[in-house]
Amino acid sequence: MNENTNYNLVFLRHGQSTWNRDNRFIGWTDTPLTSDGVLEARVAGKMMKDAGIQFDNVHTSMLRRSIRTVNMVLMELGQEYLHVSKHWRLNERSYGDLVGKNKKEMAKIYGPDKLREWRRGYDTPPPPMTPSHKYYPGNLKRYKAIPPSSIPLTESLHDTVLRSEVYWNDVIAPELNSGKTVLVVGHENNLRSMIMKLEGIGEDEVIGLSLPRAVPLAYSLDVDLKPINPRGDGGRDKG
Repeated sequence: MNENTNYNLVFLRHGQSTWNRDNRFIGWTDTPLTSDGVLEARVAGKMMKDAGIQFDNVHTSMLRRSIRTVNMVLMELGQEYLHVSKHWRLNERSYGDLVGKNKKEMAKIYGPDKLREWRRGYDTPPPPMTPSHKYYPGNLKRYKAIPPSSIPLTESLHDTVLRSEVYWNDVIAPELNSGKTVLVVGHENNLRSMIMKLEGIGEDEVIGLSLPRAVPLAYSLDVDLKPINPRGDGGRDKG
């Protein structure tokens, strides 16, 4: 982190979950970490401890793969005492009717180009699920306080941007502006949506943005909350 700025932020994608391992679309489904995922989270925490990073505020989703990742990270940092804010706006994007299905099998049905458009593109959502879907999140107690209209049946990355930027504007940005060092542990597409806005990545470019699991992405920001240390192409890929 940059000691010459008061505005420091770390994004971290959760460790491997059971459906990551099984190559299934996850979305808002609450899959646990694997033993490898727990190890990944602990290694991420140790990396940040070795870098001398200490946090003031921590945010994550309402999904246990991210919550447990936070717990492992804070244990390694010796900061288990911190309050962790959990919010549905930081949940992974909804993959609609694809949730629970194998990605390779869906590529055979829809074709790899269409699947890539759904997974990496900006404006095209997958086919929607219905409220009768086995994995419809509106049936879960944790979301009973959320208006049913806010529980997505499917989402594009654009939809995820609109959902996450509310939390960014209302919660994360004010904390950064007050000089807090902030950790956000989330999901690949949820974090992609925030990185896109933070770095000014275009809609046509975002298809090449991917995030590895459990690798801290640290930003030092200026007074306008723009990165002083842009990643360049370090986080871009071709697929």
